[in-house]
Amino acid sequence: MSKASVKKALKELDHEGLVNLLMDLYACRKDAKDFLEFWADPDEDKELERVKERIHKLFFLAHDKPRRKPDMTEIKTLVKNFRTLGPDPEKIADLLIYVPELMFEWLQRRNGTGMTAARSKFDAMLLESQTFIESAGLEQMFGMRHNRIAELIYAYYNAFPDEKESHRYRKWFRFHY
Repeated sequence: MSKASVKKALKELDHEGLVNLLMDLYACRKDAKDFLEFWADPDEDKELERVKERIHKLFFLAHDKPRRKPDMTEIKTLVKNFRTLGPDPEKIADLLIYVPELMFEWLQRRNGTGMTAARSKFDAMLLESQTFIESAGLEQMFGMRHNRIAELIYAYYNAFPDEKESHRYRKWFRFHY
């Protein structure tokens, strides 16, 4: 079914039918529920904190015990869904840097277990946050924070001898401001 077909079907609904459809959608789809709740009360700060809490729970169990393996697909979905709400670019940049910061904390609490598999994820997250920060012109606001987490990750990987020999290191871009 195309967008035009859906639009035509929606136009045929009366007000009550449209409300019922939206409430059914709200009840059966988590993404739709999140979107409609934000639409009804568009508090970007509250939504950012809610998404951060959900991401934190994907990395850590109760009492901040690290999970064996975070669900990176769900984390990417949460970030993508937050971005589609249309918040300020500062909120998006904050979230994009928060994820590698949290992942780094998770890796440290696991004493480096899983760090080889995590390397490509760190690279991808740092590149995504760097690209967004540059495109939004937020280097002054977020460049130092981005550089700090990139340097911490680089130093952490550099501290493990087996990682030095098995991986070529990529020097992450540093913001200059």
